[in-house]
Amino acid sequence: MMTVAVAVLAASVVCAAASFALMFCTQVSNHHAARNLADSVVARGVERLMASPDFRGSITIGEVARLSFETIPRSVNNLDGFDAVAGFDGHPVPAESAQLVGLGFSGGEQVRVEAILSIAAFPYALASDGRLDATDLLVSGVPSFQEVARGPDGSVSIKSDDELPGHVASNCAEASALTLGRNSRVKGNAGAAGRVVLSGGVVEGDVRNGAARVTLPWLEPSAFDVPRAYAVTLQPSVASPRVAGFARSEGGLRVSGDITLDGGVLFVKGDLYVEGGIRGRGAVIVQGRTYLGGASSLTSDDVAAIISGGDLTIEAAAGNRARHLFQGLVYGRGRVTARNVTVLGAMVAAGGDDLTVENTTVVSVPLGKLMIAGESIWQVDDEDPGPDEGDGSGIDFNAVAFFDRAAKVWRYDVRATLIKKFVPQQTLVQKGLTREAAVRFLNDVFLEAPTDESAPAFDAYLQDLSRGAKPRSVVMDVDLNRFLQPADRIRILLWRPL
Repeated sequence: MMTVAVAVLAASVVCAAASFALMFCTQVSNHHAARNLADSVVARGVERLMASPDFRGSITIGEVARLSFETIPRSVNNLDGFDAVAGFDGHPVPAESAQLVGLGFSGGEQVRVEAILSIAAFPYALASDGRLDATDLLVSGVPSFQEVARGPDGSVSIKSDDELPGHVASNCAEASALTLGRNSRVKGNAGAAGRVVLSGGVVEGDVRNGAARVTLPWLEPSAFDVPRAYAVTLQPSVASPRVAGFARSEGGLRVSGDITLDGGVLFVKGDLYVEGGIRGRGAVIVQGRTYLGGASSLTSDDVAAIISGGDLTIEAAAGNRARHLFQGLVYGRGRVTARNVTVLGAMVAAGGDDLTVENTTVVSVPLGKLMIAGESIWQVDDEDPGPDEGDGSGIDFNAVAFFDRAAKVWRYDVRATLIKKFVPQQTLVQKGLTREAAVRFLNDVFLEAPTDESAPAFDAYLQDLSRGAKPRSVVMDVDLNRFLQPADRIRILLWRPL
């Protein structure tokens, strides 16, 4: 009897263990299935964003998987954002990124999977639709202008710890589409639709012959035409002009000295000839040919875009090219040539003509949106000008907003001119201010007597400026990354279960 009882007990234990094992295996199997379904719906989300970066809808796989930018757990599309935002469960979603949260269901098991996508920077320091020929060329990259060291003589250098690859590309299909001559070094990849010829040059990355064509921007200068009603008209020949707001030339323009952009846009309907260089923050748009006969020693705040509808040449006298700088976007739809200069940013020849560089350094630096105020942002008359002073006293403000990618904040360059009759005009300039600091600066110079209304008005204006909402303001988006196919732009930074 005892033996039978023991046998029955043993059989019960075995059955219970088998049942538990079966339940455990089923649970594990359901969990794996739910994880696979969550992975699948997130993968579909990635594919959808690569095809349509502005997608903010929902994706489902029957009743077993879901991803949504509309319902909880809500995914967050911040691919076009300037600042980090809070994502699901308070996880931060960086600027130019997206958080995808997918749900998978199977047999009572539910699994969440999170993926973070980010937009990569435009990878090319030099790119041409035509041939690319170089001698004495050095190409590299840095994360931002702040990584560029500046010597007392105005020359620039890059610490090896901060240096990144810089790439070059040619869409020409010829046998000598991209030629790197003597003393040329590309600290990245060199690719051509035809062939890359190393004639004394060195490529530290990959040499890619027969590469796919690179999508280059096609910028139409007339699309950036400055309205006459809001612009200062320049004479055909001027000396060292300072452009704050809008300025235009009805035909060709010849400049002796430098062009200084104080948050301004200069539009030239003909050809532009500049004996010096371009400094400051803003844009020069030329419908014809462009020649810059020199370059300047610049600060890290100076970023400009030069867009030429015809040939574009930027050169300086032979010598120390590290002292002759251009910072920003160099873009031409004709032949583009650079000699004896350093370009921090990117050079693009998009019209099918050649891009030629000699004794030149090109450092790839990510470029972003450049907000330019196209008018005086505040004009006030003195309420009590005093006897015989008329109404000519007041204060004139001009500002430009730009996004500081390193600090993830908007900053403002502000210029205030105090206008008083019988007194020489006094101009005060502050650069790189946060919005709060810019409001304090503007308020402090506001007729030497701030009002209760002035600070909120300045604050509202600066916010509008950074959003591009101010009438007659201009947004110069010099981020060449936006011209790449989404599949070439988006990178997966994180993929994990939650």
